[in-house]
Amino acid sequence: MKLFIETYGCDTNKVSTEIMAAKLLEAGHTFASKDDAELIIINSCILNPSTERKILARLGELQNSNVRVLVTGCMAEVHKDAIMQRLPEASIAGVNSFSNIAEIVKKIESGLKVLRLTDTPRQLIGETRARISPAIAVVQIATGCLETCVFCVDRSSRGSLESYGPDRILNEIKQATLDGCIEIHISAQDVSSYGKDSGVKLPALLRKIAIVAGKYRVKLGAMNPATVLPILEDLLPAFNRSNMYQYLDLPLQSGSNKILRGMKRNYTREEYMKIVHDFREKYPNMSISTDVIVGFPGETDDDFRQTVQLLSEIKPTEVHVHAYGAMPLTKAEATDVLSWKIKDRYFEIEKLGKKFKSEALKKWVGWSGEVFVTERTPYGCVGRNYAYMPILVGSAQSGHVGTYSVSGSDENYLIGK
Repeated sequence: MKLFIETYGCDTNKVSTEIMAAKLLEAGHTFASKDDAELIIINSCILNPSTERKILARLGELQNSNVRVLVTGCMAEVHKDAIMQRLPEASIAGVNSFSNIAEIVKKIESGLKVLRLTDTPRQLIGETRARISPAIAVVQIATGCLETCVFCVDRSSRGSLESYGPDRILNEIKQATLDGCIEIHISAQDVSSYGKDSGVKLPALLRKIAIVAGKYRVKLGAMNPATVLPILEDLLPAFNRSNMYQYLDLPLQSGSNKILRGMKRNYTREEYMKIVHDFREKYPNMSISTDVIVGFPGETDDDFRQTVQLLSEIKPTEVHVHAYGAMPLTKAEATDVLSWKIKDRYFEIEKLGKKFKSEALKKWVGWSGEVFVTERTPYGCVGRNYAYMPILVGSAQSGHVGTYSVSGSDENYLIGK
C-alpha cells in the first residue's frame, strides 16, 4: 500500500512517526507523495487550539477524496468526536497504537474502518526508526508529566511521568551518531522533570551524554520553570560543554503571578526571571525560546501588560504566542476575555517577538565559527551555530559541519558563507 504520514506538533510525535514508518516499511508498504498515497496517516497534536483547527481543516480537505485516512496521536485520544464529525470515514488510533501500526493499516487495507484507543502504553525508545531527517535524531527521555497545568492535555493523553533508563537513552544516542546524525534533540513533555520518578536527574543524564563519542550537538526540549528551579545550580554547568547548544526552551505562558497561579504553573514571574538571569549571566549569548498564552480566563489589561513588560526585559530570541481556548479533558474554563482583545494581544506579542528575533539575528552579523548543517528549506540549507542560531549556508549538504562567516541577516535567518 502507498502511504503518506503528516506529522503535527511536538518532537514526541516525530518519534512515533519515525517508529511507525519503520514498522510499515518492514511490513512491505511504500511511501509516496500525499497526492499519490492510498492512505494518509495524520499523526495529530492538540497542544493548542490553532493546531487543532489546522488538523480539522486538513480533514475537511480530504472529504470526498478517494484516499483513506487514519488519524493517530493526541487528538485521536481527546477529541475523536471532532474527527468523526469532520471526516466520518476516517479510522482513528490513539497515542499508544504506534507499535501496532502495521496491524491497523492491514485492517484498513482490507476495507475496514478502525477505532483503536486502548493499546497498552509502550516506551518510545529502543525501537527501529525511519528518520524524518538524516541529520537530526529526536531522543525521547521520558513520557508523561507530573505538572498540573489546567490548560494542557498532556497529562490526560500521555499519563504521569515515566523516565527512561539512562543506558537505553545512551544507546539511542550512540545509534544516532552511527547513523550519521549530528544534532540530538532531547525530548519529553517536560525535559527538566526527568528522573523525578527514578532518581537520576537531568544534569546527571547530561553528564553521561557528554562522553558519548562522535561529532554532534545536543539540543534540550521544553522545560517547565517549576521543575528547572530545583536543579538550576546543577544544570547550569551542563551548557558549558562544546557538544551542548546554548539554547533554552523555557515557556513563560504569562508574566502575571495571578494568571500563573490560575494556570497552576507552580512558579512566579520572579522565579522565571531568576532562571533567565542565571543562564544569561553565565552564557551571555544564550538563545532563549519561550511560549505565551493570551486570553486566559481572568486576564486583565494589567495582567497582559505585565507579560509584555517581562518579555521586553528578557528579550527572548523566539516567542511563540497562542490564543487561549478551553481544551477537552482539562480543568480550564472558557475564557471571559473579549475575542477582539485576545486578537489584539496576540498580534502585539507576535509583533514583539518578530522585533526580538530581528534584533537577536543582527547581533550575530560578523560572527564566524563552526556550523552544523541539519535542514533543507526552500531557501537553501540551514545550519546552526553553538547558540542554535539559524544560518543559511547555500548548497551545503545536510549533515555537513564546517566553518562559516555571517555576512548579514533577514527576518528569519543569518546569511552564512
